[in-house]
Formats: sequence, C-alpha cells, structure tokens
Amino acid sequence: MVEVRARTYDGALEAVIGDDGVAGAEPGGGAGLVGPSDRVEAIGGRLSVRSPPGRSTTLMVRLPLPQDAQEMGGEVSPDR
Repeated sequence: MVEVRARTYDGALEAVIGDDGVAGAEPGGGAGLVGPSDRVEAIGGRLSVRSPPGRSTTLMVRLPLPQDAQEMGGEVSPDR
C-alpha cells in the first residue's frame, strides 16, 4: 500500500509518500531516485528519503510554489 499526504506551507508544496514495503531505497543505489532528485533540485526543491533496513520507505518532497499559486492559497491552475 502507498500513502500520499500533501499540503502547502510557507510558499511551498510539501508531499510525503510512504509505502509498506521492505526498505532499501536510496539515491544512487539503483532504486530509480537519482532522476527525480535531480529534477526536484533543478527547480529549487528538496527530496529526501528515509528507508531504514527492514522498514517502509518514505519520500519527502518540498517544491517552491509560483507566486500566483501562493496568492490563490496554494492551488495551481490545471494549465500549468
């Protein structure tokens, strides 16, 4: 099962994605996280991974919101 939580906070979109699998995910470790991490950083965001041995994996993403989205309360129009 995968759980996704998201909120807007302090001018950014924060998302937490967790699974109920067995850990082993880490950027650079062949888990497919280098590309997403690079893309998040390219737009001024952060991606972190928590994946303790034998436990579930959690990705935490923080992306800056464009100013017009911040003025709308964090909602981004579908044409973006």
